[in-house]
Amino acid sequence: MNKYKIHYQENQKIKSKVIISDDLKKEKLPENIVKIKKIKKLQFKNIKIVNKANEEQIIELFIQLSIMLDSNILLIDAIRILQKSIKNDYLSDILVSMESALQNGRPIYKALEKYEKDLNPIIIPFFMIFEKNGNIKAVIVALSTLLKIRLKNKKELKNSLRYPLIVMITFILALSLIFIFVVPKFENIFLQYNMQLPISTILLLNLKNFFLKYSLYLLLFFIFIYFAIKYFINISDRFSYFNDEFFIKYLPVIGSLNKTYELYNFFVALNILLQSKYEFHLSMEDA
Repeated sequence: MNKYKIHYQENQKIKSKVIISDDLKKEKLPENIVKIKKIKKLQFKNIKIVNKANEEQIIELFIQLSIMLDSNILLIDAIRILQKSIKNDYLSDILVSMESALQNGRPIYKALEKYEKDLNPIIIPFFMIFEKNGNIKAVIVALSTLLKIRLKNKKELKNSLRYPLIVMITFILALSLIFIFVVPKFENIFLQYNMQLPISTILLLNLKNFFLKYSLYLLLFFIFIYFAIKYFINISDRFSYFNDEFFIKYLPVIGSLNKTYELYNFFVALNILLQSKYEFHLSMEDA
């Protein structure tokens, strides 16, 4: 059955109606037809949904690649073997791009640039090292080792921040409940007895009024700021640098943790590159 939208003129006005039919000739159509438009069906079979891979899946891909290269399998053969075993379409697409680059004599890092937003930021630079050095086995082994260490560090950092985050959320919820349910009751008592209030109590009541009146606007404001920062980080390297500098310098505890975490990752990368027999000044640049 097909669906048609009929535009026609009636009483000097343009009207429309929808008719569902296999054959319009058999249908009773209105007079003074202006236009007949067939309404197309949405073909879901033509829509390809690509499930992006998470960080652990991407790291696992390069670990498997490293194991195969360590077994003296050629890179292009290792990629083809992985293509047959990988079920994730996104990872398969990455492998196809890498294979295509090798077949056409293009740099692999160029083929990976379109996945840059989803890949760990160290992956593409390591393939750039391969273009300079030519030892793909050493590069991918070093890369897989570094990716495993970074993932482990990231999990440990998240675990260490989990408790302070829970405490902060609990504190905010408790404060909200106090402002909504507890403080108003005391405020009514103060008003009934016309009590002379100390400055601290007046400030608390004013803070409660401000919180109840503007909390939704504040929440929307912080959500807007969060997404705005993410947007500008993605489009501007200069803004991203400024954001990192502000984060490290001016956020007391989190900034210090982030600085230590990034420095640790840097020296781990430097150590791995030096163990792979890279010259120190080149290792400093690539780390």
